[in-house]
Amino acid sequence: MTPLRLHRREAGMSLVELMVAMLIGLIGIVIITHLYVTNEQYKRSTTGIGTAQINGAVALYTLERDLRMAGYGIAHSAALNCSCDKPLCSPLQYYYENKSSFPPAAGAGGALPARVVAPVAIIDNPGGPDQITVLYSTANERMLPAQLQEDATVPLYDYKVDYKEGFRAGDLILVSDNAGKCLLKQITGVQDKDSILEHRTGPFNPAASFGPSDFMPVGSAVFDLGAPVWRTYFVGANKLRAEEVLGQLAVGAGAAQALVDDIVDLQAEYGVDDGSAGALSKAEDGIVDRWGTAPPLDPADPTKVLWQQIIAVRLGVLARSQNFEKPSTAGGPCEATTAVEPWAGGAFTVPGGLPSCYKYRVFETVVPFRNMIWRASAP
Repeated sequence: MTPLRLHRREAGMSLVELMVAMLIGLIGIVIITHLYVTNEQYKRSTTGIGTAQINGAVALYTLERDLRMAGYGIAHSAALNCSCDKPLCSPLQYYYENKSSFPPAAGAGGALPARVVAPVAIIDNPGGPDQITVLYSTANERMLPAQLQEDATVPLYDYKVDYKEGFRAGDLILVSDNAGKCLLKQITGVQDKDSILEHRTGPFNPAASFGPSDFMPVGSAVFDLGAPVWRTYFVGANKLRAEEVLGQLAVGAGAAQALVDDIVDLQAEYGVDDGSAGALSKAEDGIVDRWGTAPPLDPADPTKVLWQQIIAVRLGVLARSQNFEKPSTAGGPCEATTAVEPWAGGAFTVPGGLPSCYKYRVFETVVPFRNMIWRASAP
């Protein structure tokens, strides 16, 4: 019987044909995988840069929003003149829950940290991020200070002012004698008939504070701070953070709030209006003459800062992408960033140095202090 002969097209695929088909399939898989990996790398890089763009813009906006309000309610020479002439002393004398600044505390040990009354104070940190502290009032009804009509004397050292409107119980007030002595007190009551501001025992008013250190002469200025915004911005653990200066008294150090991720450097400079730009410039004419990290000092008294000559701040923010980008060669040097664009005030500090396996974006701006430019002078 003759064996059945199958047609060649009905006999199936040979081993060689199967191997060729598998090879073609594997080549296709390799190509598709390579395209996917490459596309994923581009996607990660693009997403990381987009996130850095957003984070940097939000960080700059957050800083700029507060800086534009800097000096509101204290843009007056009587408030900006707070000073002291003792070692380790605080230009602003204040108290909180059984602790005082120095003076009037007996000594520097255990005293509250020294504080200055300034619209903006920059702590320059060469080789690292700077710190910026902003101060302004929230009392919308008192843009100008009241004046003491009588000496603040025994037994309670209450403040009789020329005009009580705008002051409310619970408001913090800054009292300046125009000669450098400044006290921070909290209003506990307002006597409408006699225009007297009481500051009896409370968190910011010690029970035993009624004494010579509380004396303020007639003519002293009384500034209503309301619940002041007194906030320090800094970079920590690659985040823009903020800490409330007065809030820190209640909750302790280390209570900073993280605001924006992937911010790795913050730089700032004062815009100083001191008349140093040339023969045609003059001090306090509302034009920035120079930029610097140190506040201007009084030539006649180098221990005194001329806060009224600071009318702007120049900011630089460095934002980093979220995604770590691997070098093209395993174990090779990073290639994502070999150099970071400088800002107007100089260079940034990149964590870990360059080259870096992260990408960066630079943001900068200049913020004018309208409250300082339009400030009032002492009577």
